[in-house]
Amino acid sequence: MSSLKHLLVLIDCTDAMAHEVEAKEAAIREATNHLCKHIHIEINTNWTWKMVKDDDDVGIKCKEEASMKHLRQAEN
Repeated sequence: MSSLKHLLVLIDCTDAMAHEVEAKEAAIREATNHLCKHIHIEINTNWTWKMVKDDDDVGIKCKEEASMKHLRQAEN
């Protein structure tokens, strides 16, 4: 793993709660920190507009990918 310089992770947020997604992101970062100190980690959250709304998740936001905004508008 010492030759790995960039890691791209895609998280499908469909039917997930924001705190679950954040926990996954934290676990990925923690695991990769133990493997390699010089790796660039990029975590993209997909389908954030399909996440489950929960009172505990107020104030916790996942970044939305710009390419999905038009799909959300089309469904409304």
